[in-house]
Amino acid sequence: MRVVAAGVSGFLGTRLTKVLTAGGHQVIQLVRHQPSGAGQAGSHQAQWNPDAAELDVDLLAGADAVVNLCGVGVGDKRWNSSYRELIRSSRVRPTELLAKGCAAAGVPVLVNASGIGYYGPHGDELVDEATPAGSSFLGQVCVDWEAATAAADAAGVRVVHL
Repeated sequence: MRVVAAGVSGFLGTRLTKVLTAGGHQVIQLVRHQPSGAGQAGSHQAQWNPDAAELDVDLLAGADAVVNLCGVGVGDKRWNSSYRELIRSSRVRPTELLAKGCAAAGVPVLVNASGIGYYGPHGDELVDEATPAGSSFLGQVCVDWEAATAAADAAGVRVVHL
């Protein structure tokens, strides 16, 4: 399988890349910095700039799936107004760009991160996919994040929100 993956430098992404490459799959890691020659067998890097809406759609051509785990850490810093905007924009902008790219390249599956914050605070109450989004800041970020996949969904791409 050929997988194009964004936001894979963190906890989940590094492990996902290792599992995929160990299974014999090819992983193209989208990175914001100059691509390095180093990497795991079956994995290489390609540069993109989601803040400037720069993505070579040819990188997505022939991919079996695109995985998007983009977003700054919610526990990394205090949430002042500028960091709140970064939490939102670091998720929504890359997702919109990848969704449009998946639609244009005919990628069959987009696996897109979301978050448990979607539901807002519920204490011990059981929540599931039928539970509506919370009105908290993170709940609304998740709503916007998931909505950013609309271009892929409209093009018939199977969109999975984790």
